[in-house]
Amino acid sequence: MAFPSLDLERELLEKHDVVIGIDEVGRGALAGPVASGAFFLTAELLEGMPKDLKDSKLVPEPKRAALAHEVANWGEARVGLSGAEFVDQRGIMAALKAAVIQTLNDVSVFKPDRFAGWLSQLPG
Repeated sequence: MAFPSLDLERELLEKHDVVIGIDEVGRGALAGPVASGAFFLTAELLEGMPKDLKDSKLVPEPKRAALAHEVANWGEARVGLSGAEFVDQRGIMAALKAAVIQTLNDVSVFKPDRFAGWLSQLPG
């Protein structure tokens, strides 16, 4: 099994102030809300990364709560939500896009003008 590395993040942080990791939840469900989570990584934060942090699916269940607490105290993260009604009215892709935009707009390091082109390319 290959373990995740931070090689790409290190490379990107040589050229950029921040790397944003984004993931979504709920896309495969038949009904209900969708959520987008984002973590904002800087070079300084990378050096202080919790030692057991890898892919969340590789963290044993008994250690997840403690690791989640460490991550919450380590850096800046946000969650954006689009409710089931939004999904029903506008569709799953529009709901995911709205959740991502909500997530990004709620973070102090985010500068919307730097991401306008990328956001316009998101489906929905």
